Amino acid sequence: MYNLGLFLNFLTPQHLPDQEGDSLLPSRNDQEFRPFQRKLNEFKFWYASARSLAMGLLMTSTRLFDLPVFAPILVFYWVVLFVVTMRRQVFMWKKYKYLPFNLGKKTYGASSGGAPAPSKDGK
Repeated sequence: MYNLGLFLNFLTPQHLPDQEGDSLLPSRNDQEFRPFQRKLNEFKFWYASARSLAMGLLMTSTRLFDLPVFAPILVFYWVVLFVVTMRRQVFMWKKYKYLPFNLGKKTYGASSGGAPAPSKDGK
């Protein structure tokens, strides 16, 4: 659950625009324009995730934390929390027209009137 929370903070923008449509453009000339800043940067995300996994492996290998648990209940609990949390995130993404994943450069067909398509020999 801790890693799921980290992942959601990694995908969430640091500042959301106001309801009135205020922009997040800088107000002073010395500020750099950054269209998207994450709530949790990538290094901190990977560091905290690796630390939690190492701690989990260490705790798993000791007898002190060896408690009997019925696994299907834990899996069901995790799935329910994941669905509820991600539904809230996806709603926020749709509301602010935000796509957290880079799908690559858009490509256009040769019929669009742009640059001519390359020939079969690559030139």
